[in-house]
Amino acid sequence: MKAQSWTRVISSCAAIVFVLGAASPVSASSPAVRLWRVSGDTPVPPAPDPCSPAAEPAGVRNYEYDASLAVDPTNRSHIVVSWTQDFADAIVIGTSFDGGQSWDRTVPPGFLACANGPTGENSIINSHVAIGPDGTVYATAVRRDQQSNTAIILNTSPDGGRTWRSPPGVSSAPIVLDRRSDQPGEAHQVEWSNVLADARRPGVAYALWDRHVGSDTLGQGTVAGGTEYVAVTLDAGKTWSAPTAIGIPPDGRVFDAGELVQLSDGTIVDVFDDCPSSGCADESHAAVVRLEQGGWTEPLCVSGGAPPCSDRGGPNLFIHGAAGPGGVLYVASTSPFVDRAPRLYRSRDGGRTFSDLTGRGAAGRAPISGVQVAVGRDGTVGLLYDDQRSADPLNPGDGTTEVWLATSIDNGLSFVEQRLAGPFDRNRVPRWGADLGEYQTLRSDSYGFHAAITVVDCAQPLLGCPTGPTDIFLAGIPR
Repeated sequence: MKAQSWTRVISSCAAIVFVLGAASPVSASSPAVRLWRVSGDTPVPPAPDPCSPAAEPAGVRNYEYDASLAVDPTNRSHIVVSWTQDFADAIVIGTSFDGGQSWDRTVPPGFLACANGPTGENSIINSHVAIGPDGTVYATAVRRDQQSNTAIILNTSPDGGRTWRSPPGVSSAPIVLDRRSDQPGEAHQVEWSNVLADARRPGVAYALWDRHVGSDTLGQGTVAGGTEYVAVTLDAGKTWSAPTAIGIPPDGRVFDAGELVQLSDGTIVDVFDDCPSSGCADESHAAVVRLEQGGWTEPLCVSGGAPPCSDRGGPNLFIHGAAGPGGVLYVASTSPFVDRAPRLYRSRDGGRTFSDLTGRGAAGRAPISGVQVAVGRDGTVGLLYDDQRSADPLNPGDGTTEVWLATSIDNGLSFVEQRLAGPFDRNRVPRWGADLGEYQTLRSDSYGFHAAITVVDCAQPLLGCPTGPTDIFLAGIPR
């Protein structure tokens, strides 16, 4: 199972542009970064309400992390961001119809997990959001109880995120796509979640999650196997198909933590981790599978061949994909404990074969995390990541971190970096700061790029942040 990320951070929000590999700013003509605060005061009830965060650590509120971002394919001013609130108590959805200048915030039905009480599914993580061409918003998440029983839940908004009331005749409670089962022949645990709205077909969307089998169903952290499952809706989320597996991994392997991507010709691709059963934190390699008329194709390793996969220089982590014009597919990942730089792979044939562009100008220095990739309509490639280039190399405990966007106009062969936020001290995060940036999100549109990032210790008057350790910001970067 991919390590769960329960915090992301950022502090100083100065937008400074740097040339890749240089330490001095570029000319003033470089595009300016605009930052808008998305999150606000926590909707979680305060103590002594049992729904308030009374632990981990006690009394911490207004704590936001794990941001997912969606931009309406027909209206770039319509943006939706989801995040985890106050130590997994709730998933909050922020909606903007003016390009990020103002936000409405809500907790969809079923997403205030702490309201389920001490014996229920009272924590929630791993939210993802998507917007269809008809304006329907889809949100998925993983809800769990204190015994690590988990469920994959989903809710929809038919009016772009204004309300999360279901259409007439449909329950207002979230749909449960899958849940842990200990039944003989069906024993499995579920993790992760991802959702994709079909950009070409209104009302069509795909939800993806992990189903693990073996000892993980007993909460022991290892699995005998497992793969990803996908369910499809054809009616804007009212009903969903029975889930189908993307493929069967080799013995001792697990397919995990995928991301659904739609190519320019409409083909759906899943970019995912191929891991040993001991867990993706030990070893993880990028692989892809395509959804064609006959079903899911056989999985292929980004490095070539069929799973089990192997890549040069060690395992990949934080694997993400993005489609470009003409059937181009990019896969970005990082191996922070090996080469400490983003890896980038490019396919010109829709994910059938890949070229390794790592070391051809891809950005990043020192320990990096959370690499995300997006591609503009003009083919501009963007990479979003955090790194610690400004930390003291003689002090292993120095948590100085910055957030960067690197862009390429030559198909990933060279990049120019732009600092979005920082430097900040990742050690000021109350917990899980080592996973900084894992679930930040990068998207593109005709304007440029949007990034949903987390800001730490944002007690700065100009930013107007409420009291609390973190806040979610939207960064707008024109091309």
